[in-house]
Order: sequence, then structure tokens, then C-alpha cells
Amino acid sequence: MPDLGADPLDEHGVRTASGGGAEGAEASNGLQVLGPEPDHACLQCNINDGQVLLIRYNFGRDITAKPLHEHCAPFFFGLRLSLQERDELKRRGFSDDDLFEMSPKRAHEILADPSRTAEAPQEEQRGSATDPGKCDR
Repeated sequence: MPDLGADPLDEHGVRTASGGGAEGAEASNGLQVLGPEPDHACLQCNINDGQVLLIRYNFGRDITAKPLHEHCAPFFFGLRLSLQERDELKRRGFSDDDLFEMSPKRAHEILADPSRTAEAPQEEQRGSATDPGKCDR
């Protein structure tokens, strides 16, 4: 097995000072590359081409590292929309400008509700302007 250098994480999973370079580095989007993963295929594209890395998303519910390509990780963790998701939103009437301004979280919420379109947004909760918890009826 080739020498991969010092482990970028200590026994508690905290980045060590010796963990320089891309490994152990955390991007501003919360993705952290822990190192190479030579034995598993990428969970997003199901390809093992020798470029698969162990990557974790530090802002999610599950922070265990996943075998992913660096370019597949944002799609796997829902930080970017796939072409199929963009096409579905366009089919539902959303424009390129809408998609540009839409967060991935909002897009995924819209996609989860088959009745939501650009013309029929999610029904607003009804309530009193003075007391949003009370119904006007």
C-alpha cells in the first residue's frame, strides 16, 4: 500500500495540523475530503476509476465519510441540482432566472411535492395578521 502521508484527522476525527493539502481540507460548503478510497465505487455515479475519495458533509445529519468523486459530492449531498432535477423544475414552469436564485434546499422541497409548479406555489398558511397562530375562520 502506498504511503498516503500523515492522517489528516486525529483519533477523535478532528483535523490535525499536519493534515495539509487537499486531504482534510474543508470547503466553505461543509464538504471535507478525508483521503482516497481505492476499494469502493462512488455512491453517486457507481464508478471506481481510482479517483474516489472519502468525503463527508460536516453540516448534515450523517457526518460519516462516503466514497465519492470530488465532483459528485455536491450532488450526492444535495448541495447542487442534477440536470434531471433542473429539467423537472423547468418542466414545472420555473425559468432559468428562477433556478439561478433558488437554493438547492428550496428546489428539493419543490421537487418533493408533485403538485408544486411555478404557477401554483405552495399554499401559504392562513392566519391572522395580529396572531399568526390563530385561524381567521
